[in-house]
Amino acid sequence: MQENKKEISDTTEKKGRLNRKKKLWLIFGGIGFFLLLFLGAFFGYDYYDVHQGKIAQNVYFLGEDLSGLSEKEAREVISEAYDVQIARNIRLYTDSAEWIYTAGDLGLIRDDDNIYNAACEVTRAGNIFQRYQERYRQRQDQVDLTSVFQVDETKIDPILTAIAEEIGTTAQDASFGISDDGSIYINPSVNGSALDVDATKELVSAALSDRTINEVQVVINTNAVPETTTEDLEAMKINGVLATFSTKYNAGQADRSHNLWQACEYLDMTIIEPGATFSFNDTVGQRTAERGFRDAVIIENGQFTPGMGGGVCQVSTTVYGAILRCPQLTVTERNPHSLVIAYVDPGQDAMVAWGSSDLKFRNDYETPVLIHAYCSGGTITVTFYGNTEYKQDVEITSEVVRYIPYTTETVTDESLAPGTQQVKSSGSRGLEANVYRSIISNGQVISTETVSTSTYRAQKRIVLVGPDQ
Repeated sequence: MQENKKEISDTTEKKGRLNRKKKLWLIFGGIGFFLLLFLGAFFGYDYYDVHQGKIAQNVYFLGEDLSGLSEKEAREVISEAYDVQIARNIRLYTDSAEWIYTAGDLGLIRDDDNIYNAACEVTRAGNIFQRYQERYRQRQDQVDLTSVFQVDETKIDPILTAIAEEIGTTAQDASFGISDDGSIYINPSVNGSALDVDATKELVSAALSDRTINEVQVVINTNAVPETTTEDLEAMKINGVLATFSTKYNAGQADRSHNLWQACEYLDMTIIEPGATFSFNDTVGQRTAERGFRDAVIIENGQFTPGMGGGVCQVSTTVYGAILRCPQLTVTERNPHSLVIAYVDPGQDAMVAWGSSDLKFRNDYETPVLIHAYCSGGTITVTFYGNTEYKQDVEITSEVVRYIPYTTETVTDESLAPGTQQVKSSGSRGLEANVYRSIISNGQVISTETVSTSTYRAQKRIVLVGPDQ
């Protein structure tokens, strides 16, 4: 009996174990089935979403909903949205000007394929896990394809270049001016302005991509600094007249008068820094027709003869007269004329000739000097401006040391009747002259120096006579 009970117990235990195994197999089988079912659904939905040929949900282009549209439907919506966008007016403006262009004018590129392909890529790019992650994000946030817009810079660049030329202003250097009463003043410098092309282009591109932006204020930079600022001129301490000198000329001699004016134009407002050397020839330049000069009488080889730039020596002489009255302008080159001239006292002239004779001086003041030169109404005036702290009262005098008599030359002229004569040139004496400079303080001469000694040749007396009988 006991053995039978044991056999029954063993049999029952075996059946129990078999039942438990069956249950486990059923449980694991069920889990496996549902897992396979889940994976099938997981991969199946992804496959369906990728290959269904329709746009994902919550995808927009320029406010138009592309969700669930087929390719044909999506392309129609994209094309119509592009038509509106391309024709949209965008106003570019400053505080004082405006320019209106369509988005197409500004370079918006029509690219239906690019937009459609971008729409198709929503939730369908990357691996399967990335796609599901994108689907989750896309359900939370609307996908706007506007950001894929392209801009053709070959269209926008010329437009911005034209605007830049229209609104840009060149920086203006500070400059000295002379008032009617002869006082000197400073015309202030002005910063320039320029269109910031890169910054403006970014704003325009943003407007092209956002249908709600119809106006763009162009970006202007106003930090273009002039080469010479007001502060630069103020630091020169040029505040008044150091010396001035004038000579008279015949305003009725048109070509000569023009040459005087032209030379003064080249000279006027020249600044000579401390320690620098001024050259009349370098400043006025070569006397040529191309540079505005004309033929007029010059002195050449001891004779008065027509020549290019005739009369310019009177301008250099007037400059020399002003130099003599500024003791700290040191003359380093000066040449007298070969003949005595009438518009200044002997020894106070300065002859110039391009390539051979110049008038030069060095500025030994501690501050710059400025030359103001002009001619009008038969008078040339040259004024040196500088720091009036260095101004001195100066007196310039000439003394004729000796005269040089002229000689007479008789020349036979076959055109004259026998026994007759005619004076071709009356002749004139030459001379040697000293020039002195006296420094005056409180009405008293405190020093006198010899500035120069100049010699002028005599001009022959020439008599024409008829041939002998």
